[in-house]
Amino acid sequence: MGLEHIKATEIYEGRKLSFTDWANSKVNTDSVDENGELVLTDSAAGGTAIATGTLTINKYIGKNPKLEDLETLMDIAKKIGKSTGIITTDNIYGATPSSFSGH
Repeated sequence: MGLEHIKATEIYEGRKLSFTDWANSKVNTDSVDENGELVLTDSAAGGTAIATGTLTINKYIGKNPKLEDLETLMDIAKKIGKSTGIITTDNIYGATPSSFSGH
């Protein structure tokens, strides 16, 4: 997430965001373990949370804890006839960019 994302969200929300105040944070990229307990997240689970809005288990890409496919932002864009693509400075097979297109 870059400064542009933060500014765009501030414009959309009509208020300043605070990432030091948990009550004002709307994005949670923690992951869960098999028992549903929050644990430190890896980039696969974190990327999946951002791309789908769903918490998942570390090492899972585009899947929920029951291994069911999750709908990503790219899936939604394709459904409404938009062109999609991924631009990244990471390897395209890296966990974070893959979270937006893989299941």
